[in-house]
Amino acid sequence: MNVRQDHPGWRPTVLLVGNHPLIQQVMWQDLLALGCDVKLVSTAAGALSIEMDTIDLVFLDIGLPDLPGTEVSRVMRQRHLSQRLPIIAITTHGEVNLLGRAGIDGVIQKPISRTQLAELLAVWLPKYE
Repeated sequence: MNVRQDHPGWRPTVLLVGNHPLIQQVMWQDLLALGCDVKLVSTAAGALSIEMDTIDLVFLDIGLPDLPGTEVSRVMRQRHLSQRLPIIAITTHGEVNLLGRAGIDGVIQKPISRTQLAELLAVWLPKYE
């Protein structure tokens, strides 16, 4: 849990990593509507350049153009061993075999509804209301 979650007025900060512009746009709008601050990147390089100390949850597309999402997750875990950061894989095929691999905590299949996002936020961010 990010220490910031204990402060009044806390809003979760979500890193959204995806390479499909339409899906990114819809997820970004839905996450904003659900009360999240969103950092949006479209490549593995972009994701790995983010300062993770301010991130509460990651939605990570598995099919990135420059590096597989599983490798991005692996690198994030190695860099941030002391931080328990939920990483949710975004996939088109529902590859549930990704769970636990490379530090992936959950899998969500495209297309993704606002209801599904709200449910994931409630599960992975206990202070989210």
